[in-house]
Amino acid sequence: MRPQAHICFYIKSKGSLCLNKYTWLKHCRLDLSITHPKFLDPKQPQHYAFSHVELVAHIVLDGLKLNSAFYTQYPHVLYKQDEWNTQYKLFQRKLQDRNAQALVKLCEDIQSKKLLSLDEFYSRFNVLLNPKRGKALKAQKRRNAGMLGAIESAGDEAVNNRELFKAIYRYAVSVSHTGATTATLDTALSDIINEHHNHPLSNSQRNALFKRLQQKIVEMEQQVSEIEARLLKSRIEGKADKVAFNAYTLYGVIKLHAAVGDTVGMSQEGWAASVPFGEKAIQPALNLLVKLKVLEVIEKAKATSFAGKATIYKRLV
Repeated sequence: MRPQAHICFYIKSKGSLCLNKYTWLKHCRLDLSITHPKFLDPKQPQHYAFSHVELVAHIVLDGLKLNSAFYTQYPHVLYKQDEWNTQYKLFQRKLQDRNAQALVKLCEDIQSKKLLSLDEFYSRFNVLLNPKRGKALKAQKRRNAGMLGAIESAGDEAVNNRELFKAIYRYAVSVSHTGATTATLDTALSDIINEHHNHPLSNSQRNALFKRLQQKIVEMEQQVSEIEARLLKSRIEGKADKVAFNAYTLYGVIKLHAAVGDTVGMSQEGWAASVPFGEKAIQPALNLLVKLKVLEVIEKAKATSFAGKATIYKRLV
């Protein structure tokens, strides 16, 4: 179906033209790269750092407003923003990675208004998304790749077993933010080695694997805070805890409005306008954040007070 047909169909079905451009994108699906920002697609495969820069470009160059209407259409943007920003900050520290630094420079040029349009932005952005596959880039990828990098740098002591590395990484992900002791990690590593490696390891090889396990845990713990991980990992009978997930979403909204030590207060209607769930789910989520010592109640709204009276919270974490 042509773009015009999409638009006509949507007008007839809704009977209204009161839509912003990003709502049109949701329904019209125009076949143009600029009208299809990858960060709007929750299933897009691009690196989180690229999603952060693309979001910044649409805010600065196209006037995108991150309001409740936008988050209702694209709730994954609210959930993922912190992760995108964290990955971008990691790119900032990769001083020897030319592609990473080119992305950082692009973001800086956007913020300093050196770019004037999305056309200019995408002309550079798309090049970074699809770099030329030269020898230097391939060598750099080998150096940066965790498993292959470990194999190459170890020389004669290398453990050339991709499945073993994958198992170690999976375990590191599962145990991050759990406070696992060194003894626990050591025992788990022995079990992983016994399951995935058929040959004896030297002390040097085993120590290298243990160090790599610890490094991966540290890396994973840098992706989200301990509180966020605790909320996301919360389970009830094997399923995600809905109250905890709502609290995670609400915590992201709170971080947008208040730094640690600041106070924040909204009515139930105000909170509900900022998140993709209803008013009845607000108070249980806030109560959980208080219980976890993320928030502290400074001034509680009285039951007899006028409608819309806000409880004031102080952000502790």
